[in-house]
Amino acid sequence: MTIRIGGGQGFYGDGHAPLQDLLASNLDYLVCEALAELTLAILQKDRQRDESLGYTRDLPLYVGAAAPQLIDGSLKFITNAGGINPIGAGRAVLEAFGRFGVTGIKVATVVGEDVRPLGTSLSLPEDTLFANAYLGAQPIVEALRAGAQVVITGRVADASLFLAPLIYEFGWGPEEWDLLAAGIVGGHLLECSGQVTGGNYSGAWWENENPFRVGFPIGEFEPDGSFVITKPADTGGAVTFDTVREQLLYEVHDPSAYLNPDVSVDLTSVRLTDLGGDRVQVDSVKGAAPPETYKALLCQPAGYS
Repeated sequence: MTIRIGGGQGFYGDGHAPLQDLLASNLDYLVCEALAELTLAILQKDRQRDESLGYTRDLPLYVGAAAPQLIDGSLKFITNAGGINPIGAGRAVLEAFGRFGVTGIKVATVVGEDVRPLGTSLSLPEDTLFANAYLGAQPIVEALRAGAQVVITGRVADASLFLAPLIYEFGWGPEEWDLLAAGIVGGHLLECSGQVTGGNYSGAWWENENPFRVGFPIGEFEPDGSFVITKPADTGGAVTFDTVREQLLYEVHDPSAYLNPDVSVDLTSVRLTDLGGDRVQVDSVKGAAPPETYKALLCQPAGYS
């Protein structure tokens, strides 16, 4: 069984045109990674103006684009576009479906990343605007097991969004570190949309025949943890040994211990095989237990720049 996951968004405000190419590519899952640390601060400004906000405002656009496949049951959609208000985001999505007379779509929201209720024990400053821990894949897995077709989260670690459907589909265990590490590597490669397909390539980027519609990536995952990174046919960009290895080291501190809430990954174990035709196989990934502690993001008012 092969599971096909498309990376449909790499940041809040990402281009939408390549999304249509992904949705025409027989995906099992569309995953949209919308959050950077700065994005949460932007969403906090929205929430200060209107407490019902705090999620990315382009979320209905993504859900709307995927609606036909969600309605016919051929696709599931996972995103962290809930920002600092995932419940509000879930309501907005249900309202959007309702306006078009669509019913029966099960939408799940993942909460628990807001650690402000623990403020006394954590000694958070009184002027804390938000404080969000980075959750892992497990709550998304639970939502999928409950039958959710759309899962909206807040601050979940980027790659964990992509690991969750693999745990759910393949039944990977909580301590099968190599398999979990493979899923995290796949998620890390897919999470930034067009970066792995040449959009962020520092080599001969000028050879890109269509830089205005770089194809977004697709991961074809197998139960043994191996996978292929590719993209829709006839789209710009490229998937090569070089574009994949460059994205592999993107935002990495220690390649031998890439830390995640679900697993620690040894990126130096990864083997890349360029199959040609915009297909690169990834395998041999090794993992270990996750760190005892991970990270949280704390926001306070600090003037203007």
